[in-house]
Amino acid sequence: MLRIESDELRVEVKEEGAELHSVFDKTSGQEFLWQGGALWKEQAPVLFPFIGRLQGKCYLYNEKKYSMGLHGFARENTFRVVENEQESCILELRDTAVTRQSYPFSFRLRMFYRVEGKSLFMECKVENLGVETLYFGLGLHPG
Repeated sequence: MLRIESDELRVEVKEEGAELHSVFDKTSGQEFLWQGGALWKEQAPVLFPFIGRLQGKCYLYNEKKYSMGLHGFARENTFRVVENEQESCILELRDTAVTRQSYPFSFRLRMFYRVEGKSLFMECKVENLGVETLYFGLGLHPG
């Protein structure tokens, strides 16, 4: 678990899925994210390379059938920590032999988190590392 903070805000980010785990206002004592329960154990998953459900949990690309679960695979993968500073962190997911079984593209997904005062800034960056057009969906699902 990574932690970044300012004088007013503490943010925790999981390496698993680069998911926000906690956004806590230190001055008021208020937690802004759902902290899990029986119905939904996540807090703010990153949705990539698909958002939502695929019909039949699969899709066709170049006449080949690929399987993909709900909201893609980013939330189920451990991101590499690129940077972890007092007020910011960067996490990265790259394609692997395993991801290419369900998504045949070469990519880099970076998640940037930064706190400043009472504000949290997030940036998502997807880079095409291959020669083919990179088709993807990207979303955030904070609870």
